[in-house]
Amino acid sequence: MKTLLKFLLSVIGLIVTFIVASTALYSHSLKEASSNIQMQDIVYLLITCFWISLTVFYVTQKSHATPLHTALSLSFSLFFIYALMTQIEALLWENVSVSSDTAAVLFLITGHAIPVIVAVLIGIKLFGNDSKPSRYSREPKKFTILEVIVKLLLTAFFYMLIYFAFGYFVSGQMGAFYVLDAPQAYLIEFGRGLLYGIFAFPVINIFRKKSFPMLLSLVLLLETPAIYRLVPNCLFPNTVRTGDLWQTAGILFLFALATWLVFDKIKIYKQ
Repeated sequence: MKTLLKFLLSVIGLIVTFIVASTALYSHSLKEASSNIQMQDIVYLLITCFWISLTVFYVTQKSHATPLHTALSLSFSLFFIYALMTQIEALLWENVSVSSDTAAVLFLITGHAIPVIVAVLIGIKLFGNDSKPSRYSREPKKFTILEVIVKLLLTAFFYMLIYFAFGYFVSGQMGAFYVLDAPQAYLIEFGRGLLYGIFAFPVINIFRKKSFPMLLSLVLLLETPAIYRLVPNCLFPNTVRTGDLWQTAGILFLFALATWLVFDKIKIYKQ
């Protein structure tokens, strides 16, 4: 019961931070584009805050690292995956209404980055424990530089395959809003997969000897861009946002599984 109350407190704190950040930081063009807020949008905001709080809660509870290490790793991963990657993707679509407004994009990034950092700080304060005993009898073996490079390239390749395979076999409409030609698209999606892998690596590194926590943490973390699409925003018109939400959720879920397999199961070489 005490843990549940702490979790609810973290969700409430995140909701307040979202409201304050959006009110104080969003530009005039963003406020105009997001002015038609419906009741269901409030529900979507609650779901978003719940998901981010759940991600922070799970990682901080299962982490074997120090609270400071966990806070820095989770802040880095959540900021870049949740607050930044969605803005990068928005620039690749034709039906983006304010992508040319640099200030608007910066306001969006900042308006989501602040709640993420606050959520991590609240999570560390409520769920972190400096005195908890190590879950391991010895320090987990670290990834070598070669392992990290090879595995990141593998995850990028898998992301590219998953993206186009999912778009072709499941969505059936991939490319309807894409600005880039096919050769460029393959390169861009490989690059996006590489960025996702790089940004998720700090959390992967925390769980390098914990298979299931690594898997669940990756799913929670990598699904945040899909959760981002729940709340209406000016970067994605509703016709784009709704369809892209399900495609993004499916792609990133499969990508989380692939990333887990690469980092937890695939051995690059024997020592």
